[in-house]
Amino acid sequence: MTHAPVARRARLAAVLSGLLLLLVWPVAAFGHASPIGSNPADGQVLTQSPAELTVTFTEPVSLAGTGNAVLDAAGETEAAEFSVRDTVLRIRPAEPLADGTHVVTWRVVSADSHPVSGGFTFAIGAATPGAIGVPTTETERELVVARTVVEALRYAGALGVAGLVVFSLFIAPGAARRQPGVERRTRRTTAGLGALAVLAAVLLMPLTAVWESGGPLSSVMTAEAWRDGATSSAGLAALVLTAGVAAALLGRAREPVLAAVGAALVVASLLQVGHTRSYGPWWLVLTADLVHVSAGALWWGGLLGLGLVLAAGPALRVQDRAAAVARFSAAAGVTLVALAVAGVVLFWRIAGSFPALWETGYGRAVLVKVLLLVPVVAVAAWNRRVLVGRLSGREASSAAELLRRTVSFEAVVVAAVLVATGALVGQTPPARSDTIVQDVPTVQRLELDLGESHRVDVVVSPVRQGTNAIQVTLTDTAGDVVDLEETPRLQIALEEAEVGPINRPLVRTRAGHWEGTADLPLPGAWRLSVSARLTRFDEPVVSGEVEIP
Repeated sequence: MTHAPVARRARLAAVLSGLLLLLVWPVAAFGHASPIGSNPADGQVLTQSPAELTVTFTEPVSLAGTGNAVLDAAGETEAAEFSVRDTVLRIRPAEPLADGTHVVTWRVVSADSHPVSGGFTFAIGAATPGAIGVPTTETERELVVARTVVEALRYAGALGVAGLVVFSLFIAPGAARRQPGVERRTRRTTAGLGALAVLAAVLLMPLTAVWESGGPLSSVMTAEAWRDGATSSAGLAALVLTAGVAAALLGRAREPVLAAVGAALVVASLLQVGHTRSYGPWWLVLTADLVHVSAGALWWGGLLGLGLVLAAGPALRVQDRAAAVARFSAAAGVTLVALAVAGVVLFWRIAGSFPALWETGYGRAVLVKVLLLVPVVAVAAWNRRVLVGRLSGREASSAAELLRRTVSFEAVVVAAVLVATGALVGQTPPARSDTIVQDVPTVQRLELDLGESHRVDVVVSPVRQGTNAIQVTLTDTAGDVVDLEETPRLQIALEEAEVGPINRPLVRTRAGHWEGTADLPLPGAWRLSVSARLTRFDEPVVSGEVEIP
């Protein structure tokens, strides 16, 4: 007799474990990387060819298969090696670059699978008149359309499975759930949606790989695309989705707890990749994303489940159909509020401004979703206020038929919302001033006398809060570069905030030139001190201030 409570507690623990996985796992390390500066800075003029060029990002990135090149002023490719370590993209020219303008184009992939591309120009000696600018790159339209459609199908299948499970377990009256016709149609629909979700998730693997690399749609069926997709976050999402669908289908009839865990895993697979991991505070954004997706699942899956109940017709008592409609209407009201609040929070944190709603592709996709939901909400409110009451009166038969049609209309419109969601997932969020720097960074140069015989030039860019690139050059009074056996030492301090001094390492790039980075997170006059051992007994120190706005 004690086995039942123990088993019940074990099942409850499984549910809580699944929910914990759903809440914590997506937090791990998914973000949308943004460039925060390059070294040399965009438009900077150097005296000599750099041994290495760098681009620093807000999040760890990986190198895309195409789109990375160094070009001369005429657009001809110059040999260079591209590599990524953590948040820094490094470019090493194979040979010293000639005087004149050079262009660097790069394409990397964020941890959330979104490709990020850009570039910058710099010159050696002097800029070349009439030099090319940074080439613009666009993803092939056919690939965008294909990925949008498949993404919409994945959402339709996954949200449908999760929502149908919740509707069957917690919303549908017992009599409606056990009615043979309803039970059979629900089982078939759940299986069909699960198959659709898994198929779409599998197809997204090569599509995502090609999208990241910037290749054409024709390369989707190559072995390389499938291999890269299977080892990416899209492959992991497909695996989690498949496990969730299997658990939902196996547990739907006899193991409700297993079905609930399966539904949670299905929703988790949708949260694993997305824009929201780049914005904070993480607990607010993640919670809003969880609520938003869960509410969408309940609404879409609930509409499908309600349609299956109403389709039973006279085989199911009018009272049971009315109870199903009333229960779903009550849940839909709460879902609508949750959906609206979570949507506002997400757009506020991601877009950061109201005009972005119509000024950016991301905002317009959100606006389409909102406009599509307006008639759905209006019809749902009319159903609740008018038709539900008629189901128990003389007009029960006609009211039930009209209700079935209006529910079908709602389902069709929500399906269109899922298409907009597929487009939204592929859109790049608008740049926020608090996370992404402006396109053209500022450069500040400090020319410091190091005793009577030497001079230190310190170049800081982009002179903004956050990570800044620092170049140190040592010359003599004639302007000739002087090399040292021992690397100079760099310290940073913000006296007004009692920060530092903090030692920052420098790396020798070539004779007399050293580079490094420094995190300047607060506004104010940061003091940069450089000490250089010129002789065994002589190590002068010079300082200068850099104003961080």
